[in-house]
Amino acid sequence: MGSFFRYSQRRQDIEQPGLVTGFSGGNALGFLNTYNQQGTMGLTFTKSPTEVIEYRFSVTRLGMDRLPAQVGGQSMQDLFGISGLPTGDRIRGGVTPQDIVGFGRIGRQSTNPQAQFPTTINSRLNLSKIVGKHSFKMGYELLQLNIMVDDTNPLYGIDGYGGLYSRPADGTANNTIYALADFYTGARASYQIATQVEAKVRQQAHWWYFQDDFKVSDKLTLNLGLRYELTSPFYDGDDKLANWNPATNQLEVTKGGSISERALRNLDKNNFAPRIGAAYKVNSKTVVRGGYGLGYNYWNRMASSELLSTNAPFVTRFSRQNSAANLGNLCGGNSFDNCFRTREQGYPTNLPSNVILYTQRDMPFGYIQNWHVSLQYNLLKNTLIDVAYVGNKGSLLPLLGDFNQARPITAAEQAQGLTTLGTLQARRPYAGFGNITSVVPTGFSNYNGLQMKFEQRGKYLQLLSSFTYSKAIDNVGQVLEGTNGGSPNPQDIRNPKNDRGASSFDQRFNSTTSFSYDLPFFKKNYVLGGWNVASIITLTSGQPLNLRYPDNDARLSDGQADFLGNVALRPNLIDPALGAKAPDAVRDYTNYFNRANLAIPNANSPFGNLGRNVVYGFPLYQVDFTVAKSFALTERFKLMFRSEFFNLLNKTNFSAPTVDVTSAAFGRVSSTFDPRAVQLALKLSF
Repeated sequence: MGSFFRYSQRRQDIEQPGLVTGFSGGNALGFLNTYNQQGTMGLTFTKSPTEVIEYRFSVTRLGMDRLPAQVGGQSMQDLFGISGLPTGDRIRGGVTPQDIVGFGRIGRQSTNPQAQFPTTINSRLNLSKIVGKHSFKMGYELLQLNIMVDDTNPLYGIDGYGGLYSRPADGTANNTIYALADFYTGARASYQIATQVEAKVRQQAHWWYFQDDFKVSDKLTLNLGLRYELTSPFYDGDDKLANWNPATNQLEVTKGGSISERALRNLDKNNFAPRIGAAYKVNSKTVVRGGYGLGYNYWNRMASSELLSTNAPFVTRFSRQNSAANLGNLCGGNSFDNCFRTREQGYPTNLPSNVILYTQRDMPFGYIQNWHVSLQYNLLKNTLIDVAYVGNKGSLLPLLGDFNQARPITAAEQAQGLTTLGTLQARRPYAGFGNITSVVPTGFSNYNGLQMKFEQRGKYLQLLSSFTYSKAIDNVGQVLEGTNGGSPNPQDIRNPKNDRGASSFDQRFNSTTSFSYDLPFFKKNYVLGGWNVASIITLTSGQPLNLRYPDNDARLSDGQADFLGNVALRPNLIDPALGAKAPDAVRDYTNYFNRANLAIPNANSPFGNLGRNVVYGFPLYQVDFTVAKSFALTERFKLMFRSEFFNLLNKTNFSAPTVDVTSAAFGRVSSTFDPRAVQLALKLSF
């Protein structure tokens, strides 16, 4: 019988103040405190030379607590007389985020404060037994996940300025100076606020598995396995959880009971996960491998939108868009409907929640199928070639969107003088609710790739060259990972297949070559001998760019953040033959798109015909280089010199251009990747 116990602990405290000093800055990390603790023990019982029983038990605690840079400072009431904002010690301090179209944010970070403290309890029992040509493994694993989540925002509000109320009748529509004038006068176009909750999220998992490694012959080995996984949906430790019911158009609060009753989501009992693999030795130089596996997605971070513990009535998420039609009718008291509420009037109290969370009651867990076939060939001594086809397919993946997305306004309604903002609620399919942030199983993904590798391990030269030609397709991106216009939301929640396109991370060509070469010259010379040179050469094609325009006039939504189910609207492509890129003769980093061939659709047909992620950005070429040598000073002391050249050729690699069609900077690149950087270092070892 063997046993062990291990304990580890780590803590890190980071402070990142705002770039602008004083209470108007703070749009930065602020104070971030993280820790992790883990205790693990194990027992191993060797019953016989062919049979082993293993048991493992571990407890892991993680923590992340983030506070604003100006936390604990004067409140907005103290600073400016602006009322309605919380005054608690963890929230108060700094200026409410001020978002001005065309300018960087003023004020604090909107998602601050934020905290998550997960604890995982894991218990696993495994039996390994060899019977003839079979190596069996079977076992059971228990997982209990407990998380304290404080992740609703914006707790200190957000004020947005882009209504251009200060613009004169003959003013330029896209001149952002009018948004700045709105800020100076307090004429905000929108405002949002949320209340705080510390949700006690719970999840259980029971997993059984069986595997057989079968050595059929000296040439063929098979790996066969099957898992059955019974994993609960999220429920709340205090049964403070609610889900919206589309059949009754009502918000239902859990009354306790079974896991399904506590989670208000059915327990998925159909999760079987097979695995199969094979390796065949063709001859002494050639091996063919292949495999297939299916796995389930039980945890998908969606910024708490998937956590029904953070739903109304336990949390209020309120947003309001001001209308130019109400400029002459200022709100009074706590009113917010059919009136204009300026910044100085603060935030109303006892607000309703116009964002409701919804997870489909019978929603299954999404799953991923993976497969590959590879050929490894020993070309020469110490030289290997590896060629593989790799694929995967995601099905029933969670997609985030507004289930109560309004239908487009009709031409007849426009002819009557009705506006999109004025008719937004009437055009929603479910009366009595605003945004219904939904998690539905209509996401999908697909990847196919040719992967090639050449590896040489010589006496002086170590060479590794990898090349991938691939294509990744899906219909939405991952929440909180949107880049270059990528979004976790579709244009139309009722037609998610229309968003099928290249994944936001799709890069068709990737080539990376690295080598390390010990120079064989002047070996006996103390200064000239013993040098090493190394390099990494990276060549990649551009990343996809998703051209978008914001729904600023309530065409379909009320302007929620992407992680609350915003709509990702795209423009129209006027002439498909001309494309969305600027012609080669005039395309550069200041003019990447064909502006004249793109147009924002009419409000009565807001879904643009331009495909998702159909344009690709600039490629990246970079060479990093290193020269190094170790000097033996004495038997005990050794001095290492190292010089590193990042982007040796000083190649200008452009980042993505602005993809917002309404922006004055549309099609313009505002930054580049790092230029050449040189580092020289000495290291003394003894």
